[in-house]
Amino acid sequence: MPLTNCVRCGLLFSRTNRPVCPECIRKEEENFERAVEWLRNNPRQTIQAMSEATGIEKGDILKWVREKRIVLADASDLLRCKKCGSPIAGGSFCDHCKLGLTQAVSETLKEMSHEQGLQPLTEKRGMHYRPFERGRGARA
Repeated sequence: MPLTNCVRCGLLFSRTNRPVCPECIRKEEENFERAVEWLRNNPRQTIQAMSEATGIEKGDILKWVREKRIVLADASDLLRCKKCGSPIAGGSFCDHCKLGLTQAVSETLKEMSHEQGLQPLTEKRGMHYRPFERGRGARA
């Protein structure tokens, strides 16, 4: 595993799949739990109100909204689709752009499999096991 510096605190650590050290991950999860508890007691609040009340950075809160870990009243005012810019409640893309991207990827995969002469995955039927045809079992 490569050594890298944590993007939050600068500590040198052995990177796995996140660019953040284990200590910063722990702190982030503690902040997340605090945010969830605050939301339970104060439903339908804004990012600004949560940030001021809990001391959690707005960027962290927006990240959780984008990851769909929490839902806030004003999220669609702040989050925009990365492709078309329309307001979204969470994630990275609006439903229309997600559908378009899914169709584009599907078409590309079909073209690639056709060019390589591969059978599409939807036409494969999987593995079949017939013990009696191989002489491994006897029918009564």
